[in-house]
Amino acid sequence: MIAAREAGLDARPVLLPSHARVAVVVDERAIVVEPTSPAGFDPGERVLLQQLYRLGVQPAEQDGIERVQLYGDARGEEVDFLALLGVVYTNESASRTARGEYEIASALHERAELFVAPQVLPVVRGMRISTLNALGADLYEQGKYAAAVKVLHRALSESLTEESKALSTNNLFAAAQKHIETLCHGGKSRAARAFVQGFLAERPIYEPLYAFLLATLAEGAEDRQDWDAMVVAIERARTHARTDAKRAEMDEMLAHARLNALQDQADRDAEQAWKRYRQLERPPESSPLAEHHRQAGAYIAAMRCSALAQRGRCDDIPPAAEDWRALDERAEVEQVQAQCHAVRARQLVKRNQTAAALPEQRRAFELYPQDPAHRANLANMLQQRISELVKANRCAAIGPFVAEVKQLVGQTDFLAQAAEYCAAAK
Repeated sequence: MIAAREAGLDARPVLLPSHARVAVVVDERAIVVEPTSPAGFDPGERVLLQQLYRLGVQPAEQDGIERVQLYGDARGEEVDFLALLGVVYTNESASRTARGEYEIASALHERAELFVAPQVLPVVRGMRISTLNALGADLYEQGKYAAAVKVLHRALSESLTEESKALSTNNLFAAAQKHIETLCHGGKSRAARAFVQGFLAERPIYEPLYAFLLATLAEGAEDRQDWDAMVVAIERARTHARTDAKRAEMDEMLAHARLNALQDQADRDAEQAWKRYRQLERPPESSPLAEHHRQAGAYIAAMRCSALAQRGRCDDIPPAAEDWRALDERAEVEQVQAQCHAVRARQLVKRNQTAAALPEQRRAFELYPQDPAHRANLANMLQQRISELVKANRCAAIGPFVAEVKQLVGQTDFLAQAAEYCAAAK
């Protein structure tokens, strides 16, 4: 503009929300001249679309084509040179804001408005909001999300028109989401909560952002397989969901998380987990949740039977096994029942009641002979019983036990020694 005036042309500054340009007046006709620089002024439609997409802002659509509407009046506002000088101060104020130099930024902003006539102030302030949004976008691109949030929050707080408020809100929300993700993925969930609850006071921003925070925390809990924490996070997030579709999505996530939490509980307290599982509403067979519901129930039922077996409660297994079979037709109930009788046998042996332990171990082997441990344990208990009889000088009673051992594992060194001892004792 200065060069045009030096050349004797009638060049007038024109301000728009996004930038400044020059109108050269020739024969009462204004010719728009866009300044250029290596960074590029007045970028093209494609560049502007990329900028909006990067910030998660949906562009307007016109005639089926996405358009970027940076400002409504493309003609701009013709101003005097002092107003243009005020814009320079405004831009510097915005840059200082982006660097966190808020006192200097405020002083520059106040000085900028001294150069500007009252009727032009809205345009200059609109340019400041546009510049702050652009600086926030640059910080976002650099991965400096916390700094971007501060700049964009300032842009929102200073916005006067609904259009600039909407732009600043969308940009702020995008930067805040990335900041929350960064904190949560870095194990700083408390800082993320404090950020949402303490910094973003605007109600239109707070509620969806809080829902996003909770959803992010839920994802982190899922990665850690902390299902109880995931359930809590989703339950809280659901109260902030704004659409039926989002609530339905969260309901499904919540159902999966609850089933996973019950499976975890089954490892600790299978009986209680089974009671809670029975209280859940069974989903329809056509539901994507149906298979997970069945698999989780089968796992809990299996752990319930296993827990009974570990405590030697063999008589309680059959009714529990029916619940298991109802959910899993391949349930290996006999294996668990065999385990239970084996547990009883070991308990009796520890109390030196080998004779009473033998029927229990025989039952374990009978129920699940494919487990070699049951065969080996039965053979060992039989030989222990033989040893007890030999020591009690009751060699005449060992015959059936010897035959049973040989049938299980064949001749052993122990049997040979027992036979030799009894022969010598006659």
